[in-house]
Amino acid sequence: MFVRKNNLPVRKQTLPVRKKILRYSGFAALLIVLGVAALAFINSDSHSFQLTKNIHIFNSVVKELDLLYVDTIQPDKTIRDGIDAMLASLDPYTEYYPEDNQGELEQMVKGTYGGIGSVITYDTKLKRSMIAEPYEGMPAADAGLKVGDILLEIDGKDLTGTTNAQVSEMLRGQVNTSLTVKVERPGEKAPLTFKLVRKSILLPPVPYYGVLDSTDIGYINLSTFSGDNPSREFKQAFTDLKENALIHSLIIDLRNNGGGLLDQAVDIVNYFVPSGQTVVSTKGRLQ
Repeated sequence: MFVRKNNLPVRKQTLPVRKKILRYSGFAALLIVLGVAALAFINSDSHSFQLTKNIHIFNSVVKELDLLYVDTIQPDKTIRDGIDAMLASLDPYTEYYPEDNQGELEQMVKGTYGGIGSVITYDTKLKRSMIAEPYEGMPAADAGLKVGDILLEIDGKDLTGTTNAQVSEMLRGQVNTSLTVKVERPGEKAPLTFKLVRKSILLPPVPYYGVLDSTDIGYINLSTFSGDNPSREFKQAFTDLKENALIHSLIIDLRNNGGGLLDQAVDIVNYFVPSGQTVVSTKGRLQ
């Protein structure tokens, strides 16, 4: 653009101003693009962001409790209670097994556990657990425990007020670990002490099968879907009942069955459903 001033031609160039305006406009556009990209990133990765944030919050809460709570907290118990509560909010089946409780996991999956090899019962009058049936060749029988022995202590811990389930859990442990049991034996004036070494105890998948009295109804007690091929043992019992007892109906007793391996359960169901029929399907998160 040209203008005249004092009759002299003067050039006034406005190009630098336009460049400046363009620079501002370009910067604003860049901010918008970056903002949109950031929002898209946050939205696309919001799960990871929320997970990281909440883990940090949980970690901070535990540290604050450890530093400032009126009593000294027990870290193992506090964290374990938190884990158990978190899993309980999901479903009744998801459980956490810490390293020091591998015996229970092995019992569930393999059908075996480390123990003394004896049935124990609870005497309601004495309010004590007692030896009911020591198995031959197992640690309880080999050590000299007998039917009727009343359990007083395990590894020096007084069993007063302890439930039968708690006593059973205390008797179990890793294979080849030792324990000391103090008992009161009828006819003996002083308590007796026995030292035992736990052995691997195999739970039979089919503890009992037979025919109900005066009927043609078969009965199979199936205690677990874990262990050494429970579907094979079930088939043997089922075949024996069909061929020798000529049963026309069957009761499968699953009371106290703690579950086990899915493929074993499917194999047992296969004996009763037509070929090619879908029994169960599983779907993972990534499928």
